[in-house]
Amino acid sequence: MLDVYVKKINHLSDIKDMLDEINFSEMFFKGEKILLKPNFVAPRENKTGATTNLELIKIIADNLHKIGAKPALIETPGMEYELKQVLDYLNISEFAQKNQIELIIPAKSDYVDVKVPNYEIIKYINVPKTVLENKIINIPVMKTHVITTVTLGMKNLMGLCSDKTKRNMHIRGIHKSIIDLNKVIKPTLTIIDAINCMEGDGAVYGNVRKANYLLAGKNITAVDKVACKFMCIDINKVKHISGFPLKDSIKVIGNFKSNKFQLPKPGKIYNFLYRGLYVIDVLFERIFSEHFNTFLYKTGHFGTRPVIQPGCTKCSICLEICPTNAIDIERKKINYKLCLRCLRCYEACPENAISVKGFSNPEHRRRKNVR
Repeated sequence: MLDVYVKKINHLSDIKDMLDEINFSEMFFKGEKILLKPNFVAPRENKTGATTNLELIKIIADNLHKIGAKPALIETPGMEYELKQVLDYLNISEFAQKNQIELIIPAKSDYVDVKVPNYEIIKYINVPKTVLENKIINIPVMKTHVITTVTLGMKNLMGLCSDKTKRNMHIRGIHKSIIDLNKVIKPTLTIIDAINCMEGDGAVYGNVRKANYLLAGKNITAVDKVACKFMCIDINKVKHISGFPLKDSIKVIGNFKSNKFQLPKPGKIYNFLYRGLYVIDVLFERIFSEHFNTFLYKTGHFGTRPVIQPGCTKCSICLEICPTNAIDIERKKINYKLCLRCLRCYEACPENAISVKGFSNPEHRRRKNVR
């Protein structure tokens, strides 16, 4: 029987209660290094539903310290984002230091090729050696995804792969590649952060969906299957989850009401074009030492991006909130070579004078000042 725990989170103390319920302290031992794998896919705060809740990570790390284990954060963002920019935006270095968590930033020399047993489409996975040597706590966010319908525990492990492997997975076929990846990397525990979730055109620029739940279990596929039920998503639409067989039945411990998540809109044409970007990137990166989709975003003509409208009153709130000084308020222009596409300016503008262009586009809603 594969146990999957589901718990409503009304207060931070409920997180500690859940760790007690799943016998967290019995899974890890004194002196062990435990890798914490969050979802830091992009420079966007947890309140948007894009990235893992830092309070959740802190509580997990605190409980590891009590055992005498050594927590370490390891993650890489989507290929179009730079790791340093994402970590700086989320203040991860400061967070890790304050909470005595080692921050692992693998060098190219740290990656090794691992042969996938009984592989379906990807023969080798390129991951940091430390991933193979230590236990992993997988801490994804519950989100929809424009390519894979959802991104939960199984897909979150892509953040442990080199860019070369990520690109190869997109080119060869994402669902079967995720199945191959999960044959190699098997987390000791998966805890899905369903406190602030994302629906619609995720996994970066969808709409936040506040659910206030955690889902946890030792078997990553079982946890993902229960998460799909939680989201009212047909498991057959998520081929990397439905295609990964389970030998045992699932036992859900805890109660929840299914929450119907808005699905992403993209179809086969979008997926084909998105896949094509990675094919072009193979040669483009070799020549220019930059990913092709990153280059396109910096032109200001492609990708999800903020745009200042003529109705701008030059109140300068966006200037105060922009982390990279990418805004020229006098010319009402944005320097997309500097813009992180965090959309803080869009969320903060009191005049609704900043819009968002691109396919993955948040629904228009009341902006909240986030200064």
